[in-house]
Amino acid sequence: MKNIIIAGSINMDIVAQMDKHPENGETVFGKKISFIPGGKGANQARAISRLEGKVALVGKVGKDQFGKSLLRSLNTDGINTGNIKISQNNTTGVALIGVDRQAENRIIIVSGANFDLSPKDISKIDLQKNTIAISQFEVPQNTIKAFFKKAKKAKAQTILNPSPTGKIPPDLLELVDYLIVNEHEFAYLSNTKKLQIDSASLAKNANRIVAIDQVIITTFGAKGSVAIKGSKVIKAPGFKVKAVDTTGAGDSFLGSFSQALAEGRDLKDALTFANAAAALKVTKLGASSMPYRSEVDKFIQDKMRQKNHGF
Repeated sequence: MKNIIIAGSINMDIVAQMDKHPENGETVFGKKISFIPGGKGANQARAISRLEGKVALVGKVGKDQFGKSLLRSLNTDGINTGNIKISQNNTTGVALIGVDRQAENRIIIVSGANFDLSPKDISKIDLQKNTIAISQFEVPQNTIKAFFKKAKKAKAQTILNPSPTGKIPPDLLELVDYLIVNEHEFAYLSNTKKLQIDSASLAKNANRIVAIDQVIITTFGAKGSVAIKGSKVIKAPGFKVKAVDTTGAGDSFLGSFSQALAEGRDLKDALTFANAAAALKVTKLGASSMPYRSEVDKFIQDKMRQKNHGF
């Protein structure tokens, strides 16, 4: 099994539950406030660790109570935190999240210490060949570039999640083996309208984003996910569940997909495994409420049993 290392964000999520999101200039009452560990890097690491993967997180937090609390939480989940440093310049990153009764979210991120993660921090990381290197756009792009260059030199695989959505510099994109996006990010990066999972033009639009030797993974929520490499399109249907909070579903998907790759699974199996983990995630409040390996395996077995019996 391959080791996984993530250069990514670590946030404290301040989650407010409400019936409806406020319109411009409107005030609404919230029902509950929760302080939940988050940040895309930390969420993805937690997803991998709970699926029994070996994962290390590279990042920065502030020298405040949020930072101390987040480090304790990551250590409790068995994540290697040896390369998480304390920023002397900024407080720990924070995400302000509103969740309505339809489980839809709106998020404001204050990056704080996350944007202090520098190429100099990356230079001290030991990257081996038998490794998967992951990053997202909640840390500086020049740091991601340094991280992926180091990974390529070590002949490690690279996975990029360009979220929050932004253009990918060509010299960064060429370092990517797997690009993981949702349907909205896919439309933005391909400069096309949003497509459906069964669209005949998925491969054509994917090739506007990546080269034919790169893989782009696109998620379509409950409808499932797709892997595209050149003209080849692999689809895996999603799973219907009663959603409580969709925050972190993409991180759960990415983490579980990466763990499946680390275990040597093929793309179709990896997509199915990731779809199941993401479905389980949305049944729980909080971006860091990632499912455990036993839950995902049982969920897939139950769904396959139901399908075989025609339920």
